[in-house]
Amino acid sequence: MADIQYLPIDPDRLTAMRAKGADEFGNPWEPYQAAGGEPLRCCLRTADEAEPIVLMTYTPWTAIDSWMEAGPVFVHSGPCAGYT
Repeated sequence: MADIQYLPIDPDRLTAMRAKGADEFGNPWEPYQAAGGEPLRCCLRTADEAEPIVLMTYTPWTAIDSWMEAGPVFVHSGPCAGYT
């Protein structure tokens, strides 16, 4: 059985998305305050209440693949400490 790994979004990709204010699918970012507990894919922790976050479309693949899927993920709307 394969181990499951949870990886943060590549910081360079996320920086580029933050700079253009949209995800890689062209959907504009609409920051809002977290309710608390949202799973953040930028730093692999849960959001604190009232943190500015975004729900965006993301795929970990960078090249076309038959298994390529995209789905919704939460990230901080601005820079964060990331995952160490």
